[in-house]
Amino acid sequence: MKYLGLLLLVVVLFSSSVSAQVIANTKHGFQNASWNAGGQICQPCHTPHAAKLSSNALWNHQASPNNYSTWESEEVGEVSKNCLDCHDGQIALAAFGGTTDASIPNGSHMNGGTVGLSNLGVDLTNDHPINFAWNTTTTVSGQTVNKPNVFEKNGTKYVGGTSGDLRLTKHADNDYRVDCTTCHTPHGKAGVGFLLRKANTASVLCQDCHNK
Repeated sequence: MKYLGLLLLVVVLFSSSVSAQVIANTKHGFQNASWNAGGQICQPCHTPHAAKLSSNALWNHQASPNNYSTWESEEVGEVSKNCLDCHDGQIALAAFGGTTDASIPNGSHMNGGTVGLSNLGVDLTNDHPINFAWNTTTTVSGQTVNKPNVFEKNGTKYVGGTSGDLRLTKHADNDYRVDCTTCHTPHGKAGVGFLLRKANTASVLCQDCHNK
């Protein structure tokens, strides 16, 4: 038992190390940023203590106060809201752990302050819809949603194929919904760009859901 426990500890530490290495090589690898004096990898987003109570991700970043224009009238879900705490371009990346950097008073660091791929702004009607319930919604703003099969693996629901690449988020109303993290993984994936869950060569990621 002693050796088994030691082996498990080594596996956990190795997995954490590999995960940190992957993040460090993505756009979310902030360890060398000028505003990140401590070279932190995890803390710009997460904290083991005193996290934002409304989040289940031990969230450490300052919340954006904005309301968003979406395809539907529903509010943006908590998971996607965490992403928008940076990606709406309003809050500084350095605003984590209860502190901020006066030299970066807002989100002008995101795409040079211009709305684009990394700075989505507060109008999300020109972006892919999020927060719609996969198991109840057949249309989004009048557009037909072509829904592939949903399957469950290890307590998480996925869409498209059987590889478990794209995942749905369970919300407080028990609906499984499409969020930013359906297609993106904030921790990155080795060899895959744009923080996507899998490479989108020949639109294969898109076709996991858009199976026309």
